[in-house]
Amino acid sequence: VGMGDMGMAPWHTYRYYAGPVVYPFGHGLSYTTFTTKVSAPPAAVAPGAPAKVRVTVTNTGAHPSDHVLLAFVHPPPCADQGLVVGDGEDDAVRLDRCHRIHPHRKLVRFTRERAIAPGAARVWEVELGWKDLGDYDDAGELVVRPGEYRVVVDEAEARVRVESAVVV
Repeated sequence: VGMGDMGMAPWHTYRYYAGPVVYPFGHGLSYTTFTTKVSAPPAAVAPGAPAKVRVTVTNTGAHPSDHVLLAFVHPPPCADQGLVVGDGEDDAVRLDRCHRIHPHRKLVRFTRERAIAPGAARVWEVELGWKDLGDYDDAGELVVRPGEYRVVVDEAEARVRVESAVVV
């Protein structure tokens, strides 16, 4: 990829990168350690209703510290959506279109929890709307696919279920 090519095409940004992360955001910037737990709603998310995710971060080290939490959403795989049903060219085109519209992951929320004391925990309530779960297609319509969306914060994850496809 050339230095002047700043398009959002696949594999140009973190949204489409599928390889391992060598240095995650904030790597090596703390003198303490944290654990993170994420819990999602037990039932499927209804169309139009937000998905509420609860994130608990605990300082497990010996020093007080700030911690930046990044919430990423990973959509269901395109192949799980019934988009590839045969060997025809149309199916491959539809799968390619799905990958262009829906990145591997996207950053949807972030927060900085300040001065978490050793042994203390903080709770972050994350409300995810349809714009956070879906992506815009070539016609400019917001498309939310059915399936299981992974919400990942630090190394912890929860799953949010959408029962049917929604075009907003």
